[in-house]
Amino acid sequence: MTFRDARGGPAHYLSALSHAGRSWEVYLDFEEDDSRARDHVRGHLVFIPVDPVAEASAVRTIPVLIESSHERLLERARTLETHLLESFLRSLLP
Repeated sequence: MTFRDARGGPAHYLSALSHAGRSWEVYLDFEEDDSRARDHVRGHLVFIPVDPVAEASAVRTIPVLIESSHERLLERARTLETHLLESFLRSLLP
């Protein structure tokens, strides 16, 4: 599955993880440009099931990362450890 970010470009792949017997890919999605926030960029984490089933679909966080540029945001997202990504995913699932 190819995931596109909010701006229509390719999303940034961060990691793969396993949770509750399912495999997930984790992407960084930049928030669409907000004219009120010119001095920072916000990012969402998007979790996409690798083994899609009828009732499963991608889930995404609220903007959880905020940095001064797209590059710094991507650098920061790449430092997130697996246990933290799993915690975000658990918080999004029913």
